[in-house]
Formats: sequence, structure tokens, C-alpha cells
Amino acid sequence: MKNVEVQYIFSGKKQSYKIKSKEFQSGYIKREAYTTAYISKEGIKEDEQADSRYHGGVDKALLIASTNHCQAYEKEFDEPIDIAIFSANILLNELDESSVCVGDIYSIGEVQLQVTQPRQPCWKIGAVFSPSASQFIKQHSATGWYVRVLQEGNISLNDSVKLIERKSAILIKDMTQYLDSKTIEKNILDMILAANFVAQSYKNDISKVTVI
Repeated sequence: MKNVEVQYIFSGKKQSYKIKSKEFQSGYIKREAYTTAYISKEGIKEDEQADSRYHGGVDKALLIASTNHCQAYEKEFDEPIDIAIFSANILLNELDESSVCVGDIYSIGEVQLQVTQPRQPCWKIGAVFSPSASQFIKQHSATGWYVRVLQEGNISLNDSVKLIERKSAILIKDMTQYLDSKTIEKNILDMILAANFVAQSYKNDISKVTVI
């Protein structure tokens, strides 16, 4: 594996928004930056989620994303990227949705994390940022991935990221594609549903797609 390091660590607070007549809250934007953060089973203590049905909890303790997408964004829009577009608690270099598999166990600093599912982008990205930001994340599979915390401790900027164990060959990018296409092969579906490392929320969603 390439030399993967922690590039950013963030948390965010819930904020209120109003789009036309619709009012809503979201913790999407994360700008509170850390050089070192303590990671518990629930993630970073200061981090807030507005809707606990879809965010947070032990299966989604942290959202990790990749800086690999930054260059593509800046080339496409001819402007510096606002790193908050990814809504990530931790941003890494090198690794991304095309190289991370569900079930992967990584060590970062004192912490061990296990990948549980991709983030599923929703309408709030376009509402909080812009429709073009939402479209970029979808087109480039820049969703990020959720993790559960197997071992608590501190994570710091520039900590090395090491793959401890690979539990499956199912890429995060492909997990998103199954939901987008609403189709999945039966053998892959069976593997996902049987895996104890896949978040239950993803299992619930993937159970609704068409088996081919």
C-alpha cells in the first residue's frame, strides 16, 4: 500500500438552513479542525449529526474521505476546492473509494477502524453547497466511507494509515453503484447480507434492489 497519511481532521456542528420555504438542520459542513482528536466508539465527541437515522452511531462513527478527488474538482470548476464539500471527519491521501473495501481494518495512530459502508449522498449536499457539488460527488464516486471504531484512542495529522486486514473484495465504489443502478448479483448480495462488518442500514437498503 502507498504511503497513506492523515491530511485533515474535522468535526462540525448542526446548523439551520432555509431553501425557499423549506427549513432544515444539517451537520454536513465540518470546519472545526484538529491536529489531534480523541476517537471514541461514537467518533469525535464534538461532532454533531442532525438526523441520527442516517448519520452517526457506532456503525457510522466517522466519515472518511479522500483528497484524491481535489485535483479533479479544481480542474473541472477552475476554482480552489472547499474541502468541507466532502463532510468528512478524516481526509486521507492515496486511498479512495476505488481502493477501499468494505470490512477493511485500518490502524491510524492509536486507533483501529473498520469500513462499514459508503456514505449515500442526499439532497442536502446540493442545498448546503450547490447542485454542481452534489453532481461532482456522484459522478466521481467521491462519497467517502463510514467506519466503526474497534480500538479507541488519538488520531493526529500526518499519522500513517496501515491496512491490518482485508475482509472482502467488495469496493466502496461498487457498493454505491449497486444502489445507484438498483441491481446486484445474487452472490454479491448474499455475501453482503451475511457479513457482520457491513452496517445494517446498508443491508436494509441493498435488500430492496433487483437481483440479477
